[in-house]
Amino acid sequence: MFAMADLEVMVDRLLPDGRAVVINNSDEEVPLGTVFRSLQSRRTHREGDRFWQEPLAAAELVELEVSEIESWRHPVASLGRGHNAAFRFVGVGGELLQSHLEHREKFVYVFLCSLPPAV
Repeated sequence: MFAMADLEVMVDRLLPDGRAVVINNSDEEVPLGTVFRSLQSRRTHREGDRFWQEPLAAAELVELEVSEIESWRHPVASLGRGHNAAFRFVGVGGELLQSHLEHREKFVYVFLCSLPPAV
């Protein structure tokens, strides 16, 4: 049996129509139908050319499925590594995502991961 890949996107902001602007932070493409199961805000630190992230709290459980991906004003079936797009999510956790985005401080970024939070 193969291990499930941990897909991760960084959520930049919500658009007026409710879609989220994301950047694929994974080593693989993120396809339509991907379900993100955890949400975490992390502070980014920089020292010279070195960057690292500090989780602000434990990851929280969500169940957000990617139902639409739009890149450069065109619908696409997946989002490549390092690319950005607008995602429409369906499921549980949209309000939590919105709250994290609205209340974040400078240098704090919000991430969604496909694997559930560790217990």
